[in-house]
Amino acid sequence: AIKNEAVKNIEIHFEITETDLLIDVADNGAGISPLVIGKIFDPFFTTKEVGQGTGLGLSISRSILLDHKGEIQVLPNKKMTTFQIRLPLIRDL
Repeated sequence: AIKNEAVKNIEIHFEITETDLLIDVADNGAGISPLVIGKIFDPFFTTKEVGQGTGLGLSISRSILLDHKGEIQVLPNKKMTTFQIRLPLIRDL
């Protein structure tokens, strides 16, 4: 997402609440078009050229998070695109 940027910037923020681990991952790439934002978690969806991507990364990531009772969402804005991950904390081991 940021390979064409002269300055590559990735920010990661963590927060632990009483019930969840929250992780925000943001980059200064080209962003996500509003025309495709509803499809980015669909299996095999990609905006890359043929042979450059399978379109499975976000789909697999979402499946793993859902299997662990978590979730992922995208929060696009003009400066940086942010993926927000929520995973429930396990308190009783």
